[in-house]
Amino acid sequence: MGSELVHKQAYNYLLGHAKAATRFTYAEIAAAVTSWKKQSTWTTYVSKQLRGYVDRHGDQWSVKATFAQLSFDDYRGGATQVRIPVPKWNRRTYDQVVSYEFLLPLTREDKLRAALDKLFYREELEKRTREFQEAELAELGEVIAPMPRESEDAYRDRVIDQVAALIGGYSISHVNGRFRATDNVVSRTAAARMLVEQQRYLIDETTAVVRFIVRCPNSKVDHGERFDHRTRGDRTRLQQDVRLIRTLFFHYFVEAVAGTIQGEDVIWLMENSPTEGLVNYAFEKVAPENGGGDGNDVGVLTPSQDNDAEEVDGEETF
Repeated sequence: MGSELVHKQAYNYLLGHAKAATRFTYAEIAAAVTSWKKQSTWTTYVSKQLRGYVDRHGDQWSVKATFAQLSFDDYRGGATQVRIPVPKWNRRTYDQVVSYEFLLPLTREDKLRAALDKLFYREELEKRTREFQEAELAELGEVIAPMPRESEDAYRDRVIDQVAALIGGYSISHVNGRFRATDNVVSRTAAARMLVEQQRYLIDETTAVVRFIVRCPNSKVDHGERFDHRTRGDRTRLQQDVRLIRTLFFHYFVEAVAGTIQGEDVIWLMENSPTEGLVNYAFEKVAPENGGGDGNDVGVLTPSQDNDAEEVDGEETF
């Protein structure tokens, strides 16, 4: 049963039935696989090598869909041993990461998702790059320098490839929070008066927290078959990594999102990096001048803040 031909015949036959979700008899597989003329051979093979991948239905058999996820090499590795084939893993660590969290009322989650999802398509990233002002292009050139005689299209493609390598998705969680609706702390009597006048003092709100976790590329360590916890990544270029991540994230994601969220007085973005720690970026709505405008323009502040909230359900990863 150890020949390459037998393994290949058996793998192809089982793979076909896994994909087609069809059943077969022992006689049918015996006709397809050389040297499987004894039913005891098939029975032994099932009990030792295919347990967990095939099911019996009287005198018929079926192959589970998970079998189709095995390559021939994975299958052959398991078929030559008395055990179920198991996945093989290359182990890798990034011991420095930068994380970002947008905090918005749950009612604005759809707007935030729509704005972020657009930036997972190349044509949208190309469009966003063409919209950069001179100052933005200058900042971009400081973290990804154009190469000599590199065309604008080639440079734009290289920048977009870097964005794709760093930022591949986000997760969403919902938290319950409570905050004051006024800048000043008032007495219970004043708060009660506000309630009578149908004004809110304390507001309970469910917040959507959209989280990005970006790995610092120079902190990567490949470990092979087992993790070596004594090995750490290159930290000499940590500042360079964080600046690259921050520049790309703000240029492509933050400013794009800020321009689409309407009806909020403040938008919070939390950044946690290994160089600056926890930083709060606050987009505060600018009041219209002389009653003109819609008051939806925002400015950016960077005071350090903490955001206390109680998590009420788990993250939904995309």
